[in-house]
Amino acid sequence: MNKRMKEEKSKTDTKKKILDALYFSVLLAVSYVIVAFGQPVWVGWLGYFAAFFGYALFWRAMCFFKSKLMRFSLATLWFSAVHGIGLSWMTETHYHGYFIILVYLFLLLGVGVQFGFLSLFIMKRKSFSLSQMLAIASLWTILEWVRLFFLSGYTWNPVGMALAANNITVQIASLVGIYGMSFWVILVNTMSFKVLFVERTKKLCATWASFMIFPFLFGTVHYYMHKDQVDMKESYSVVLVQPALLPEQKDPLATYAYSFISPLYQWERILHFIKDSAKEDIDLIVLPESVVPFGARIPFYSLESVANVWENVLGKESTQSFPRLRYPLARKNDKKQWLVSNTFWAQSLANFYETEVVIGLEDADTILKRNYNAAFFLQPFGYEAKRYEKQILVPLGEYFPFSWVKSMAAKFGITGQFTPGKDTKVFFGQKLPLGISICYEETYGDLIRKNRLKGARLFVNITNDVWFPNSTLPQQHFELGRLRAIENGVPIIRACNTGITVAIDSLGRTVKKMKGPEFAIEEIAGALYVKVPLHHFPTLYTLAGDKFILMLSFLFIGLFIKKEPQKLFFLRKK
Repeated sequence: MNKRMKEEKSKTDTKKKILDALYFSVLLAVSYVIVAFGQPVWVGWLGYFAAFFGYALFWRAMCFFKSKLMRFSLATLWFSAVHGIGLSWMTETHYHGYFIILVYLFLLLGVGVQFGFLSLFIMKRKSFSLSQMLAIASLWTILEWVRLFFLSGYTWNPVGMALAANNITVQIASLVGIYGMSFWVILVNTMSFKVLFVERTKKLCATWASFMIFPFLFGTVHYYMHKDQVDMKESYSVVLVQPALLPEQKDPLATYAYSFISPLYQWERILHFIKDSAKEDIDLIVLPESVVPFGARIPFYSLESVANVWENVLGKESTQSFPRLRYPLARKNDKKQWLVSNTFWAQSLANFYETEVVIGLEDADTILKRNYNAAFFLQPFGYEAKRYEKQILVPLGEYFPFSWVKSMAAKFGITGQFTPGKDTKVFFGQKLPLGISICYEETYGDLIRKNRLKGARLFVNITNDVWFPNSTLPQQHFELGRLRAIENGVPIIRACNTGITVAIDSLGRTVKKMKGPEFAIEEIAGALYVKVPLHHFPTLYTLAGDKFILMLSFLFIGLFIKKEPQKLFFLRKK
């Protein structure tokens, strides 16, 4: 009898282990698919599931392990793999070589360890309280925020982007920004974990439902409160240029120098693009980051060759728009021939179309021996171009964070470096003030917010996403730019060398985008003429920035420590 009972118990135990293993595998796989692909770039509608219970499913799978080390390791690996999907664009090695894979793996490990640490605070116990859930969400918010202070900072793939695919739910960014959205996602998932897998109380279920509904309720009210005003507001006519040139086509010193296209012809293409798109009066022309080689002030082109191009494209009378020949627009060479710079071209554009121009060009301060990745603002018949210097530089690509990496970077063809700018600048044009950002800066909410605080009514981003071709980078970059518009209630326009050239209104809606096949975004060349609705409105995020959600986070952690200090030591218990 005892033998039979043992056999039956053994079969029962084996069956339970098989069912547990199957349950664990399903939870792990489903949670991974939901969270990894629940982003605007991939499958937007999956983001709702990720925001509601995607992380909760993983935490339930993690609880099959009693060992803290196993739980930490599993959470680290799982989130690293999740982040690996979001950051997959970084695996493109064409321009950066295999060194970029090391950077990619390092970043995955870093964010994975953060999530592994957070997951240790998840408890499959009835004592898992609301104050503890608030503290966990607060801790994650702070962990995402501190990424901004490592080297130049890391802003990609915050978990709050799960809410960004829908024009309604993403409106809560106007209250708390992207880090507040991340707070909400983690908090709702901790509640889901307890309600689905620990215990259900009426109070917790009501709280859980209230939090889940809030983005929809607030978003609907906020969206429809401003929608009609955005649609009826006066517009601002802009031309956004997208040259769609590869690095080897712009740089004569590139590895594939045989692909190099003369800057004279590059400018000719730009003139054609603008002429073909500009059907009406223009308020602003925007050309992307480092749009042509040889910087802003180097007198590289003969005046005669420039005049020939202008006459061929825009007519014989067009050269009357040329500005007065003076430095830094022009200079005579040893043969007493006039040579002109890229700034001369830009000023001529401003004069010819009687409009303002924003152009991305590299610039050098020969006295201080500094190089800048810069944007210039020019007004028609103006005397001096105003310059904004990029503040946040990309490590290795634009500066060397440590002296010892110079020799390593040189092996991959990275030799130059820039000096970071010191301040945000808003340029006050004839119709409205413009806040300019360059490339990666657009992903920093608080930096773009400074433009708004200084009076910007339109955000202008110039960028170049060509360094990771055939990847999701342009789309991810676009989604973060869209978020900046919503956070501050201000429209944004983006001119990209390759990427997504687009105009977005203050509610985050696409007004008009450069047309072309999504799978060949690097090949779309031309200029986009668009009338941008100028309606703008104050937001809580503009007023308080990230400080609001961070102060709440520190407050919730402090209250938890004061109220339930004994739970700080639960990690030591079996």
